[in-house]
Amino acid sequence: MKLANYQARVTRVCFAASPSDDDLLALGHKERWLTYRRMVRTRLVGVVRTALPRTSAAIGDDFAAKISSWFDQRPPASPIFHQLPAEFADFVMPSLPPGQRDLLRFEIAVWSLRAVVEERPTTTELSFEAPIVLQNALEILELEHSSHLKGTDAFEATPTRLLLYRNEEHRVMTLRINPLAHALLQTWRAPHESLAAAVREAALAVGATMGPKFMDSLGGLLADYFKRGIVLGSRPS
Repeated sequence: MKLANYQARVTRVCFAASPSDDDLLALGHKERWLTYRRMVRTRLVGVVRTALPRTSAAIGDDFAAKISSWFDQRPPASPIFHQLPAEFADFVMPSLPPGQRDLLRFEIAVWSLRAVVEERPTTTELSFEAPIVLQNALEILELEHSSHLKGTDAFEATPTRLLLYRNEEHRVMTLRINPLAHALLQTWRAPHESLAAAVREAALAVGATMGPKFMDSLGGLLADYFKRGIVLGSRPS
């Protein structure tokens, strides 16, 4: 049996809704393969539940059926366990109501950030004349529901902007941000000539006037983000 055919049969035995007798006969040792099927499926269900505890609870009794549909219709492709919850999320997202979709996006973002390899680039003291440098383990989410909250509030239709980042203990933290902070972070993450240019672009995007009050708020935001490790400094020239 060619390797590609063998792999295809193993995939079908592990993930098809019902493994065929033809595949089991071709692979041999039917009972061993059925045991292996149960072990693989149980392990992957456990990984997804660990990554998405609130989403799986919100889906409730339908969760097992959605996992089985994922296995059968779009079998897991990545050999890295940590990436499999994102594959499940891509598959199941269209079938969920809006509140659960936002909750799923939030939990996947948290799960993914935990695995980001930390980068510590060379930086200089923060300057408005140079590009700003942010930590690489962060994510910005725009949700239609307050899904970062637990309980029934998570499904309230409340437009919500979130900044997710890792603190010095490598825990994923969540900040709710206003439109200006959202615009600033978006411009800071994109290529820019200088912090000053990025701030002007963000202010223009939200219609803010760059007066004394604006600059005071910006100074407080930068100080807070620097303390949290979100802002690392400026890029050396």
